[in-house]
Amino acid sequence: MSICSIQVVFFVLAISLCRVMAGPIGIANPSFENPVLPDNTASGTTPGWSGGPSVAIVNPIFSDFTGVDGQNVLSVDGSDTASQILSTNLTANRLYVLQVNVGNRLVPTGFGGYKVQFLAGGVLLAEESSLQPADRQFLTSEIRYYSYSYDSHLGAPLEIRLLSVGDNVGYDNVRLDESWIPDPTLIRDMSWSSDTNMTLIITNLTLGATNVVQRTYFLDSPMSWHDVTSFVSSGYVTNWTMSGTLSNSAFYRVTSR
Repeated sequence: MSICSIQVVFFVLAISLCRVMAGPIGIANPSFENPVLPDNTASGTTPGWSGGPSVAIVNPIFSDFTGVDGQNVLSVDGSDTASQILSTNLTANRLYVLQVNVGNRLVPTGFGGYKVQFLAGGVLLAEESSLQPADRQFLTSEIRYYSYSYDSHLGAPLEIRLLSVGDNVGYDNVRLDESWIPDPTLIRDMSWSSDTNMTLIITNLTLGATNVVQRTYFLDSPMSWHDVTSFVSSGYVTNWTMSGTLSNSAFYRVTSR
């Protein structure tokens, strides 16, 4: 069997996260308590946040919202946007978790929709817009972004944007956390010493995790992965040898469990 008869895929796979170095990232005025406002009043001044004419900090009456964090909320209407560029830059090998409370103000026109966006250097990394809070209710929007050593936006300043797709969107309690993660498992190379002996060179395995080699066939439709064998990793860089009958037109991958 020639090497040319084997179809090989080299790709990145998610592995279990090693959560160390976790902590919050500083956000100015994250709960919109500045400025201090009397009940049922609003301010177009939004310290820490940039926004258009339809962005305001509001101390709402009880009939507008329940579950407010503190006294104030950020009101964004009319397809406007509030944004904040952070003093933290995108760093390699981090999991970023952005959480924002999204509320539906009780008004006759109803909830118009929203977008929470996470950016670096002005480039959109991820966004979330799927929640449908009931009248007066807040729900938590969450974005998870994985930054690896080969991310093209490393070093760029992080930014949060809070958008309204219509009217009556309230935002509150913005928080961003980061934790360390390794680069994902990667099949670096495959080689054959005979027709029945294959060597996989696998890097960035999670210490102590069970790693499973899987195979699917080129003509499988839909693609269906089958376990070939498994082993426990003893370190982050491993050379591992698998022996057995190889199949023509097969794809191989390794996952960590």
